[in-house]
Amino acid sequence: MKEYGLQDKYKVVAARLEDSDILEGVGVTEGSLDTVLCIQVLCSVQDPKKVMKQVWKLLKPGGKFIFWEHGWSKHPLTMLEQAILNPGWSTFVGCHMTRNVLADILGAGEWENPEEVEAPEDPVGVLPRIQGVFIKKA
Repeated sequence: MKEYGLQDKYKVVAARLEDSDILEGVGVTEGSLDTVLCIQVLCSVQDPKKVMKQVWKLLKPGGKFIFWEHGWSKHPLTMLEQAILNPGWSTFVGCHMTRNVLADILGAGEWENPEEVEAPEDPVGVLPRIQGVFIKKA
């Protein structure tokens, strides 16, 4: 940040969502965030529903949740493959192939545009992606 002259504009905060004391110390409180960026996080956290509910609380009304995640396939044979691979994958790689990440995001609270999720067809990939920019309802 210093190299680009951004040290006065931005501050790096090394904290997890669970570190509320650290976050509150830098002003991250309920309804204080304009944007949350989430890239391949919900597959690896212990409780994605809880994490998403906390993210939703931290966003301001009209705040954006930008995500790029992977989860369950829509295709039965690929779902079977994911179910077979998931125990070893989650043990050695640290994330889960069999989570309904979109349901966890949508279940966190009310979004203005839940239909705007992008879920490209991927009938054989074991890590199908979803992505989008959801806006917290005002």
